[in-house]
Amino acid sequence: MGRAIQLIMLKSFEALGSDKVVSDFMWMLSKFLKRKLPDPKDIKRTGWLSNKNFLGTSSFYSMESEKQNVTPKDLAETLRDKVHKPLILFAGEATHEKFSGFSHGAVESGWRPAEEILKFCKAEQIIRI
Repeated sequence: MGRAIQLIMLKSFEALGSDKVVSDFMWMLSKFLKRKLPDPKDIKRTGWLSNKNFLGTSSFYSMESEKQNVTPKDLAETLRDKVHKPLILFAGEATHEKFSGFSHGAVESGWRPAEEILKFCKAEQIIRI
């Protein structure tokens, strides 16, 4: 996907009202879970593209990152409790080892924590797929 198309898509998404974002997301979530859930009380959204101080942004690795040997894999590491239950999972273009800095890297990076959540839920018999 070209940068121009990505910008058009981002502008379109940022232009959507929060009510529309919530209703579309909840529709998709109910289809996935096969049940209706209550709407969230509030959502937080960023507007990186329309923010005059940023006008869009992506990560980059500095010389200090290289010196400290910090990689996208380090940024993607799941935080777990004492019994190894996943507590906080990270995604985003900065956590993608190959496509850091790209929108498709952000999308693909979400697959890893999603798979980890499914694996945990199956092992704990929270869901059966």
